[in-house]
Amino acid sequence: MERTLTNNTKILCLSFNQDVSCFCVGTEKGFIIYKSSPLNDYYIRNLEGGIGHISMFNTSNIIALVGGGKRPFSALNKLVIWNDATSKVVLEITVDFRIKLIKVKKSLIAIGGKNSIKVYYYDSLENIMNYQEIDSISIPESKINFFSLNLDPFQNIIAYLSKKTGEIIIKTYNSINENSKVNYTTKKISAHQTEITLMALNHKGDIIASCSQKGSIIRLYCTLTGCLLKELRRGTDSAEIYSLNFDKTSQYILCSSSKGTVHIFNVKKNKEMKNHKSFLSSIAPLINMQNSILDNEWSFAQYHIDCQINNIASFLENENAIIILTEDGMYYRVKFNYKGGECKTLQEKNFLEMENKDDDFYYE
Repeated sequence: MERTLTNNTKILCLSFNQDVSCFCVGTEKGFIIYKSSPLNDYYIRNLEGGIGHISMFNTSNIIALVGGGKRPFSALNKLVIWNDATSKVVLEITVDFRIKLIKVKKSLIAIGGKNSIKVYYYDSLENIMNYQEIDSISIPESKINFFSLNLDPFQNIIAYLSKKTGEIIIKTYNSINENSKVNYTTKKISAHQTEITLMALNHKGDIIASCSQKGSIIRLYCTLTGCLLKELRRGTDSAEIYSLNFDKTSQYILCSSSKGTVHIFNVKKNKEMKNHKSFLSSIAPLINMQNSILDNEWSFAQYHIDCQINNIASFLENENAIIILTEDGMYYRVKFNYKGGECKTLQEKNFLEMENKDDDFYYE
């Protein structure tokens, strides 16, 4: 995600923490952490090198880092666990591949590369140095978003791409003990006929959302049964999907795309808030066109940004609002309601051009 900005800051990566209360920006000189809502507080950590991947452990001062850029902070096959309270490295995990994706949650760390995912267990952040490798998963070579972790601390589920085109494997870790023995179950879901480019588990891990190269359809499946729950239509033409995220309650799901539009869909049945359908959908059963363009559900709310640049988007907890971050430094906080339509802009700002407020930042 490298891009030269007006103030010569280069963004290498963007990520939200688990509850979206903060977001992180990796740069050529270290990283920046911002409070998400409202955007008025941030903290800069200058390091001796670039950060290509970053993930906070919820709202703690423990942060997972991978080097990146022209002068990486660390080797590209090494995950660094950084304690920002002490400005020290507390743990390094070296793998035998270049790291392309990291996911963290309570008890689990997952590291993905070209053809492999390594999964590690830890019992607490205070004791994170006593981690265990509990799984090594072979995967096909794919694009950057090739696996997903659920965030529920009481259920550990990972979804990843099968070697069969369009197929997803759901692995549920039922128990993990001190001897690194893991009891798990797996479920295969034939989600698409073409290559899957993005997937997302909901918080609980009982629903998986996925999209393919065309980016026109998002499919929701039950991870327990493998049954198709919904087909959501982003549009009729092709687009690259940048973000795919549920809210914490799984009431909604959003997607952002290369068309510069964020779409919000209702996942659960709601009398007041319904996804749109084609006006011809009522005749679809008569002409044997179930699960077709006539029968798909369309987003009930949308938001358009001025550019079609790469971005990430997610829901704010306890608010009917979303945050969109673009790779050129723009921040949008927008509100939606049950009536649907175009979302209302609450705050729009270039987060790299804010006044310095380092002294006011605090970790919760």
